Amino acid sequence: MQLSEKKSMEGFVAGHAFDTIFYIIEKNEGTAIAQQAVSLCYQTVRVGTVNHHVIGQAVADGWKDFEDAVHHACAVQEQCDVIITHNQKNFSQSTIPVQSADEFISEHLQ
Repeated sequence: MQLSEKKSMEGFVAGHAFDTIFYIIEKNEGTAIAQQAVSLCYQTVRVGTVNHHVIGQAVADGWKDFEDAVHHACAVQEQCDVIITHNQKNFSQSTIPVQSADEFISEHLQ
């Protein structure tokens, strides 16, 4: 997020993830904090489009975890260079390199 905020690279978050981000933060921190977090995220990164094509591709890909298949299809559509996730094992079928946040940061802040 910081690299995207500083404009040293362009970050994307799949559009369908914002409601999940809001839900998790609201559950743990309250509505006001969740609204601030989503607003900051929205202003910092680009929103990856989740449309008919992306959902169709995710269905066609047949991954075990459908949500991850949607993230992947969105990343492919947006021509992302890397997917950053804490759950790399679910992206074993990815056609895009997959890294943890720590791996990505150590590689790009050197």
